[in-house]
Amino acid sequence: RLIRGNRSKKLNASGYAAFDSLNYPPLGLVGDVIAIDRSAVRGSSKAGFKIQPELNTNVVMFDMFPGLQDNSELCAALLASQQIEGIVLKTYGAGNVPTKPVSFLEAIHDAVQAGKVVINVTQCVEGDVKQGLYDTSAVLQDMGVISGQDITPEAALCKLMNVLGDGDLSTTARKARMSRNLAGEQDYSMYTTVLDSETRRIDTRKGEEGRYRSAAVAIDGFSGGGRSIEKCLIRFVGASVSGAGKVLIKIFLNLAAKAQPSENLSAFAGQYVKSQEQFEQTFTFDIAQTARHELKAESTLTVYVEPCREGQGALSWRRLELTLFLAE
Repeated sequence: RLIRGNRSKKLNASGYAAFDSLNYPPLGLVGDVIAIDRSAVRGSSKAGFKIQPELNTNVVMFDMFPGLQDNSELCAALLASQQIEGIVLKTYGAGNVPTKPVSFLEAIHDAVQAGKVVINVTQCVEGDVKQGLYDTSAVLQDMGVISGQDITPEAALCKLMNVLGDGDLSTTARKARMSRNLAGEQDYSMYTTVLDSETRRIDTRKGEEGRYRSAAVAIDGFSGGGRSIEKCLIRFVGASVSGAGKVLIKIFLNLAAKAQPSENLSAFAGQYVKSQEQFEQTFTFDIAQTARHELKAESTLTVYVEPCREGQGALSWRRLELTLFLAE
């Protein structure tokens, strides 16, 4: 079997067939003939040839294990080290970490705020991180931890050394590059566009004031066509429902300025009922099907909040963002 190097993992310490590529098919098979799977071979880059020879080895990688979260002093000392610039977290399952005690999460948060690049990969030998699927990974998403998707821990560590080794990159650019599929090491590139970074609160009990429309913004990473969109997530970060019980959220893409919001429009991406909660959450909605048809270079996300039959309330959030997962 011919397997892609940055997808490979050593699974057997002594066997001859020691390596495998569990998250990506073989590039070819060798028998009486050599059969190359052209659909699995990565195409040539359109960018100019460039060598980035420097590696920054001021990185650390460690596994989550039961009890680690109780040693907050150790975590804080490790993550706060001035020498550490990048961290690979090997988390449980689909990218989950313990949410208590809070001091453990604070150590990760402080590392991100200090400009360190933190990437979340799964401990499992097969499968991927679905950061934000559960509350136990949404906390990492909200902090600014990067989802490693289906990258192997070995590739994540090398990629981190390579990205940090490029002295021309800012912290923001480093994080953006870690989210991209650079050389076939992960299935998708992620592009996040912050649609609104101001705290908002809209109340369905106040008529027209219970409506919200974000400004038109250029969607990062989108070049048209729509066929390469795997997922398109709308995320209300730090969201909560208060006042009565439930609100009805309707989402549209590219709704014309004077158009009435109708579920019959192709721009209608879906409606979601959210109930009152005691704590802030992150509301995540996948609108990929609509995005493939409606997303343009300059798009307007329109959110309407309406009363539910069961009662009315207020919806608030701290940040509104859109994340594209593109096959590149």
